[in-house]
Amino acid sequence: MKKICVITGTRADYGLLYSPIKEMQALGLAVDIVATGSHLSEKHGRTIDMIKADGFKISEEVDLEIEGDRPKDICKSMSLALNKFSNYFY
Repeated sequence: MKKICVITGTRADYGLLYSPIKEMQALGLAVDIVATGSHLSEKHGRTIDMIKADGFKISEEVDLEIEGDRPKDICKSMSLALNKFSNYFY
């Protein structure tokens, strides 16, 4: 069985990914959904719950510990992303 990984980090990109995910599942593809970014943030409405309410199973939650939008904050989140995604994929 072929397997596809879909990574979503915001409500906006999830809205665009919803239909393709449904189509892939209808074609019999196994779809792993990895939620990250603002999906895991209480401040942004914890939209991971919306994905689950749509009937999708989350394969992995990757918390990037986003603290702000200063260059230092962005670098820290990028570093965490590289580390955590490498652990997930390998």
